[in-house]
Amino acid sequence: MVIYAPLPRLGDKVAIHDLDDASPASPLNGETGIVKNFFLDKGSRYEIQMRRTNTSKNGNKEIIRASNLLVEEDSDKVNDNDNDDSSGEDNNRSGVHILIPCHVDSEQIAVLFLRCVQSVADQQVNSEFRVFVGLSGPQKHRDSCLNIISAISSQQTNSRWYVEDTGEETRAEFEHLRHLVDLSTSVDAEAQLLLMNNVALMHPLRTIVFVEGKKNLGIPKECPFPLSCKLLLGGNITAEEGQMGRLITESKDFNFWQVDPSLKDKIEWVSNSRSKNMEADEYFDYLIPTSVMMKFFRLNPKGVTSSKFCGLRLLAILQKIAPVDAVDMPIYPWLLAQYKIGTKQKLEEILTASSDDNDNNDDAATSHSDSDKELAERHSLSPIQLVQCREHLESILIGYYQWNEEELLHAREKKLVVLNNHSAGLGDDLWNQVETEVRALFDQGSVDEELQRGAWTPLPITHEGGSSYCVI
Repeated sequence: MVIYAPLPRLGDKVAIHDLDDASPASPLNGETGIVKNFFLDKGSRYEIQMRRTNTSKNGNKEIIRASNLLVEEDSDKVNDNDNDDSSGEDNNRSGVHILIPCHVDSEQIAVLFLRCVQSVADQQVNSEFRVFVGLSGPQKHRDSCLNIISAISSQQTNSRWYVEDTGEETRAEFEHLRHLVDLSTSVDAEAQLLLMNNVALMHPLRTIVFVEGKKNLGIPKECPFPLSCKLLLGGNITAEEGQMGRLITESKDFNFWQVDPSLKDKIEWVSNSRSKNMEADEYFDYLIPTSVMMKFFRLNPKGVTSSKFCGLRLLAILQKIAPVDAVDMPIYPWLLAQYKIGTKQKLEEILTASSDDNDNNDDAATSHSDSDKELAERHSLSPIQLVQCREHLESILIGYYQWNEEELLHAREKKLVVLNNHSAGLGDDLWNQVETEVRALFDQGSVDEELQRGAWTPLPITHEGGSSYCVI
């Protein structure tokens, strides 16, 4: 694992370190200089103007990899004459950190990630913000993404970029976030966090609208704040169409995509009032205090955060503790464009679907245990239908287990009625199995069950709009 914290940008003061002792350049270890250029075609290396000349044999300049450079803390104020002024206030204290977990396993994802990174870099803000990216996937794709980030971040003046290259072929999304929150906290433990999907696009005003909206409403800093208006990009959006330049013409434009006939049937606009009906609510619809995310990971062991349903748990918690509900804002009709995540098939649709294709699917047949096959046959289901039903129940348990018993029991009752109506005992059999499996995930940690139950109880607060709720 390699952590770039932060990546250099042009004009930074840097120190050279960790050059191999066997390298002819090793005498440069400990020397300092100024970042003058970035070369993507030289393996993402930086041109450094050295402050001393006695160790450099290249005209007072060296070409160095990011992994061998440490950005000095006061480099924000540097100029060519080294007349840095470190007396200014750090504008990023309690600022915004954007966290992007990025599992990239194809060139297509790398291209979409490039657009995501560019949209983040184009944020229009009043003060410096920081971006933290976690990379996993095959090395060639991780290297490609690191090159993208290095090239873009080197030109930035209003953002700092930090990258954790895990060196792993795969890592669960929330395990990425666990590590990114730790890295973010080491930089600023009071920061407000925006979590991002690695193929989504941020409108240029997204960050500042979040910050100013929370401030203008008087929401305490320890409370999450929601803005869920967005565009949903269909799976039929082409590579050329899925760019911010096809959606807007400038930062105050939100409607350019609507006059493009080729995009009319490929994009859905989601207002706050329609988000639940469209199953479009996501945990990245919130500006989240660092303290909330630290608490979330403290209470949820790796088994839970490795589940593909962990996002539902965080979303349910944020919906519970946010002091205000998201409202429609006519002047900002959308602030995020994300690829549409497939709507979860309803239990009724799963149970009534034809199982002929599934019965003839060798992959489905060989990926299930004998007990699963026996249970599926007993209840007149295919193995894949059984898996889909089980995932419905798992998503409920991961979402509410231990911390929201009332919502868990309500959701359980609704699902079991559907399952048991299909086949007597099906719901009870599946629920008992899944609950045992989910309980085991929580047992991997050391969190007391009673602490979980009382962890996210909203407490009354008062602000300009009247009484509301927040979590301490």
